[in-house]
Amino acid sequence: MDRGGPTCRCVRRASCQAQLTDAKLHSLYLVTFVDNLLQNVQGNLVPYVTSSFAQHALLSTTGVIATIVGGVCNLTIAKIIDIWGRCEGFICMVVLVVVGMIMKATCKNVEMYAAAHTIYWVGHLGLGYVISIMLADMTTLRNRLILFGLQQTPLIASTFAGPEIANLFYTNVNYNWAFGSFCIILVAFCLPVAVVFIIS
Repeated sequence: MDRGGPTCRCVRRASCQAQLTDAKLHSLYLVTFVDNLLQNVQGNLVPYVTSSFAQHALLSTTGVIATIVGGVCNLTIAKIIDIWGRCEGFICMVVLVVVGMIMKATCKNVEMYAAAHTIYWVGHLGLGYVISIMLADMTTLRNRLILFGLQQTPLIASTFAGPEIANLFYTNVNYNWAFGSFCIILVAFCLPVAVVFIIS
């Protein structure tokens, strides 16, 4: 009786699972980096956007409204990813971020920018929340704290790179292209994550 066949299949299955988990962790790390970089770039461009509409006083109002709506939506996002699934919630949050950034890139008045920033902020907070849930699902309780700490290391680089990138966009092109290009970059980094999670 040959007992080697089932053993080889188990080893191959365990190896594939480990490779998928590594792919998930690395791709989520890159998405976190791009999302943090986007947050720092657009945060440095907000004063230029509001002053271009000659309504610089609405800068704080836009941020407060977006923060309130984003904070209130966390429970809704939690229920959505609980019912639909992690990958579907991830895709929904990416769609919200992209819609918000497209609206920011094409806005013609400060009211449209405020609506775009609110949609973006809900997607941004939701994306971070979904990534945290995905990481919690993939790790054991013993390793979770270490992985959560590692997942936040992109903040170090994006804090210094974000203002420089925003300055380059503002001086060489304009802020609309900064928003538009980050839509493309974010989708390019989020698409492999969705594919890996759908495959697994």
